[in-house]
Amino acid sequence: MKRTLLAPASALVAVLSLGLTLTVGCDKKDSGGAGATASSAKGSAAAGGASASASAAASAKPAAPLEVTGSYESKAGEVRTPKDAPTFSNVATGATGKGELTLVLPAEDEGAVTGKASGPLGAQLFSGRLEEGRLTGTLSPAEKGSDAMTGTVLGTVSGKGDARTAEGAIRASGPDGRVVRDATFKLEAAKK
Repeated sequence: MKRTLLAPASALVAVLSLGLTLTVGCDKKDSGGAGATASSAKGSAAAGGASASASAAASAKPAAPLEVTGSYESKAGEVRTPKDAPTFSNVATGATGKGELTLVLPAEDEGAVTGKASGPLGAQLFSGRLEEGRLTGTLSPAEKGSDAMTGTVLGTVSGKGDARTAEGAIRASGPDGRVVRDATFKLEAAKK
């Protein structure tokens, strides 16, 4: 018959504690021995891996902002007023036709968007944001005191990298609010 010898749990804990103390103590005392060499080898390997990944990241082409450009087509915008409101006169002449719009999209999928426009709505600057493919922003006169219109832009950006395109709508009005124009646009990166 076989006998199994069971040690009390407290004796087992004491043996494990002694082994842990000896192991930790050896690493602390042996600053120039095998423990230190193994530690420095691990550190060197980690540093080598970090420098290799850093050089790989440096050699990869960083994402850059993308300029997309195209035209818009402006036409008289519809204005709906309540029946009891004073008559609104939307001057139908002028500020219609083709214009140019250029936007600088952020390098990433989201961020600030800048740009400029010229044409029948006047010389304008664009300031807006791109979030989750949705483009929003404002067109403001490039020069104070000009007759350029102020407007809002709502659109979408689709595609990836340098193949992104933007399209949407502009709603603008003149300095006195009596001339209202709507426009649509489609923009793409210049062909290289």
